[in-house]
Amino acid sequence: MIDTYKAVQQLKAAGLTEEQAGAVVKVVNSTGEKLATKADLEALKAATKADLQALENTLRGELKQFATKNDLLVLVGLNFAAISLAVAIIKLF
Repeated sequence: MIDTYKAVQQLKAAGLTEEQAGAVVKVVNSTGEKLATKADLEALKAATKADLQALENTLRGELKQFATKNDLLVLVGLNFAAISLAVAIIKLF
């Protein structure tokens, strides 16, 4: 939660009217806990990197098990789908 009075005063000092400043503060305040912090984004970035590294390690291990080109194409296709799904989920947040 932000200090709405202080925020309005700062926006007014920057040149907004009291009505404009109040509207901006109301919009920002209404998002409340829905806003991601820098720490949230850094944590998501670290988790995503770890997930991608684990996926790469898994792929390297799986590739050793497949001998035919067709098997490799199926594996690559499935992993591409998994990565696409992971990216789509991340974009939702």
